[in-house]
Amino acid sequence: TIFLPKLPNGDCYATRGLWVSHDETTITSDGACIVSLGLGPVRSRSIDGDPIASSAVFFINRSRLTRPAPIRVTVSNLRIVVPEGQGMFGVAVNGHQITLSHLDIGGAPRDNVTISGRANGNSYAGSISVLDSTLSGATRNAISATAVIGLRIEGNTIQGVRDSPPGQPAAGIDVEPDDRGQPALGVRILRNTIQDNAGPGILLELEPNDGPAVIATGMEISGNTIVRNSGKRTPPKRAGIVLAGGQDGGAGTLILTDNVIRANGGPGILGSRLLLVVQAGGNDLGGNEEGPARGI
Repeated sequence: TIFLPKLPNGDCYATRGLWVSHDETTITSDGACIVSLGLGPVRSRSIDGDPIASSAVFFINRSRLTRPAPIRVTVSNLRIVVPEGQGMFGVAVNGHQITLSHLDIGGAPRDNVTISGRANGNSYAGSISVLDSTLSGATRNAISATAVIGLRIEGNTIQGVRDSPPGQPAAGIDVEPDDRGQPALGVRILRNTIQDNAGPGILLELEPNDGPAVIATGMEISGNTIVRNSGKRTPPKRAGIVLAGGQDGGAGTLILTDNVIRANGGPGILGSRLLLVVQAGGNDLGGNEEGPARGI
């Protein structure tokens, strides 16, 4: 366990990106601030040999190719600031059984939280929780998940994604496999407030360039407040929630219930070549720019 005590006068710790590579690691505080100074050291390489530096304030991944991805890591009770122009992430999650809770991640990160299996030896991240946090100011997405089995996003305030440079997804939450073999299994998005983002509040982009995802099922979007999103015209898809593609063969499932989806640019819910079995009910879809729903 690493405890960072809050500094006097609101001062922040300052660091280059930190590798978090040991199992059973807890990083916590009584509300301290930590600000990014830019990339941390190169300690790994991708499958194609590219060097991997620590591109997040906390970069949770193995730091040697001979070691497994870390498990049971918790980061909590911190304010994380990424200044403009660094292209850094707040937290990068490339391990398993990882919990992020009571974080305030802001400034201008590329993503507040990015979740993937890049160079972790497994090609996915498993059993990830993002809880009770405030995520703001991202230039691409607040949360990006490209390869995940078991993801719980609950009780967060997600706001102010910028779309910089123009043409980013600019979503509050973007679940988007990079290729059809990357899983999106057991993704649960529950009781979040997702507001005032340049692009969609939630984007399930399950149709990569090489075709529908092989595994995209067991998903749930319930009890969220999704308001005033898609505020810019530049993101490629605009709605409160975008459901694009799905599991190859069309048998993947999504529960979509009891959400307040109002005052968003585009329709409340936009379906695009949808390949999911959707169980929907109890959603409030009033007052969206292009009506309650299209393509679903």
